[in-house]
Amino acid sequence: MTVIVSAAVNPEVWLAWLAMLARMDFPALGDGLWFLPIPLWFRVLVAAALIAWGAAHDRQWVLPIGICLSLPTVWLNSPTILVALLPLAAASATTPASVWLRSDAARAVLVAPRLRVRTWLRWVAAQSRATLGG
Repeated sequence: MTVIVSAAVNPEVWLAWLAMLARMDFPALGDGLWFLPIPLWFRVLVAAALIAWGAAHDRQWVLPIGICLSLPTVWLNSPTILVALLPLAAASATTPASVWLRSDAARAVLVAPRLRVRTWLRWVAAQSRATLGG
């Protein structure tokens, strides 16, 4: 819907974007430039197939991979998008570690310390108010 509305408002920008993608020239390798020298059209096809497979099989973790592959140029720092895989993979994984992370025992270990810190901070704030008369 966003594409349709924005194309209706300013079609020239979309045409310029598509023209830029069509003339995609890779810079010369070297000089500190690191990128994935695979044509965009091929990467978009692979990304679309991967995302379609992931949607059909409830594999949410493939979305960051598809997004990374479909960038106009995949630079050296582009795979930082893949950090999004961590929570998605952990949410659907069935390994013992991921099952434990979703368990009540993990919540007790991971959440309880935060609750103790909050309780301590409230106590400190109360003591400060009592001491300072506020």
